[in-house]
Amino acid sequence: MIQSNHATENTETTSNEVAKNGLGKLFFLSFLTLVLSVKGPLLLFAAIPMVLAFLGYGYAKSFMAASLMIGVSIGISTISPTMAAFASYGVTMVVTVFTAFLVASIVINNENPVRGIYTRGFTIVLMTFALLGAYQLFADNSLREEVTRLVEAQIAMTKSDANYQELIKAGGESARSYEMALSKPQEIVDTIMNWIFSATFVGGFFLVLISFFMILRNKKLWSRTTPYDFSTEDLVNFKVPEQLAYIVVAGLVFYLSADFVEMPVLEIVGMNIVLSLGVFYFFQGMGIYTAFLNHLNIKGFLRSFLTLLTIFFAFRFIAIVGFFDLWANFKKYLKKNEGDIS
Repeated sequence: MIQSNHATENTETTSNEVAKNGLGKLFFLSFLTLVLSVKGPLLLFAAIPMVLAFLGYGYAKSFMAASLMIGVSIGISTISPTMAAFASYGVTMVVTVFTAFLVASIVINNENPVRGIYTRGFTIVLMTFALLGAYQLFADNSLREEVTRLVEAQIAMTKSDANYQELIKAGGESARSYEMALSKPQEIVDTIMNWIFSATFVGGFFLVLISFFMILRNKKLWSRTTPYDFSTEDLVNFKVPEQLAYIVVAGLVFYLSADFVEMPVLEIVGMNIVLSLGVFYFFQGMGIYTAFLNHLNIKGFLRSFLTLLTIFFAFRFIAIVGFFDLWANFKKYLKKNEGDIS
């Protein structure tokens, strides 16, 4: 529920802080968002500067600054064909700004972190599916045809790249693997279409979680302008409903029985179920991992570094731990030495 009194107080405080800070920092945060939006893996962190902008400067000024950056990016794309990629950068930033707006609204409305992540994650997922559905219904090309076009364009661009050509000339196992993969665009398209559901579902929630977690970990940067009653402890101390485990088990049964009953579609359906619901067990597993870091009394930069390292390289293990925590209750072994985790 939106807490109007709290939101009004935040607006008044934000206005005062804007007068002190000026708009230079706001435009820098917007520019940083644009830069991160086009840097591959850094896209996961692109919303964070924009969240800080929303919390420090309010919605109106932040949207104004973001719109300016998007407009500049799209404007540059019209200068010459070599600048055409800037249009896609602007579109990517639109998505990033919308994600940042959703994350910032959790803080501004003083919502419980778990509830906020669930509602915002589902908002992104449902809107993405709605857009994909609308494209399928109303566009001249089907979604598969558009994906095929994009894949073939990307393959052509890769093959024309000097680094790729040098790799092929050098030969070796790596070169043969790349060449074989790029020679089968339909297999790439099939893979994308088969896993688009789980990729959208997991991606939507993951973007919200990463952004919100990093914002909470750096609460000192914005708590003066936007008071928030919750901490990372409230974010990680929750459990997935037990009934969800039955759906996960059903997904595993579908996946494992696909070959036996000679229905390949069951493998795709089953794994999409497991991967999509796995994101919730990942959240629960992160709570256990946080309790483990408390148990070892690890704090500060090392704690943030280890957390990010685990998110990127051990997310499957964390999700498995979260799943089995339904029965094992791992936290009971770590409660003795728990401290502040904010």
